[in-house]
Amino acid sequence: MQPLNDIDTMDHVAVVTLLQELALRVERLLSHGEHGCVDLGRAPMNPRRRRQLRECLGSGQTSAMTCALGVIRVEETAMGGVWWISHHDRQGNLLVELIEIGRFPAILEAQTADIRRGRSQLLALAEGGPAPLPGELRQRLCALGLETSPSNVC
Repeated sequence: MQPLNDIDTMDHVAVVTLLQELALRVERLLSHGEHGCVDLGRAPMNPRRRRQLRECLGSGQTSAMTCALGVIRVEETAMGGVWWISHHDRQGNLLVELIEIGRFPAILEAQTADIRRGRSQLLALAEGGPAPLPGELRQRLCALGLETSPSNVC
């Protein structure tokens, strides 16, 4: 991480102000469970400030990417509960860049409809009973007249 005093005064003020806002949002998360988000497109950010902010926040251990109508990349920062999220179109152009405050990013939370569909799929798969054990599988194949190899005798 580069110290903030190595950049010019205007950039320093802008980055420190944003870091203070993030710290307040993390406090709200801790005290009230309130998630928050800062749209970097609406913040007074030039490329130098964005790079400095990225360096200040550092990198965490977790990242995820979704591909739907483009690419959404989620990156944990070195600061717990602070996530850097970028949305790109199919051509790779940056559309939106956010810093989200939360235990996990909202984009990764499963939707209720998807969870219900998953439950239905699991129940349908489970209707066939438990998966056969390897020995049982061989017996079932033999009972159907299917051998696992020509040398096997049922």
